[in-house]
Amino acid sequence: MKYTRADNIKVMKCYYLSEPDKRGYMKRMARIWRELDGFELTEGRLAMQARTIQNKMWLQQRSWKRSKGEL
Repeated sequence: MKYTRADNIKVMKCYYLSEPDKRGYMKRMARIWRELDGFELTEGRLAMQARTIQNKMWLQQRSWKRSKGEL
């Protein structure tokens, strides 16, 4: 599976909206993803992609803040 930059920004938007510091964030993240017309992904795969984006710094902080700010 190859994610585009726009996909990665959408993943991070879902991540921030899901309140990741609270229990059940993966279910919330998947629900938000489906509401944004994202392609079919499991909850775990979506969470893994968010972690990968953060760990490998695929998006600049500016993009993260923008996706967080556009909530």
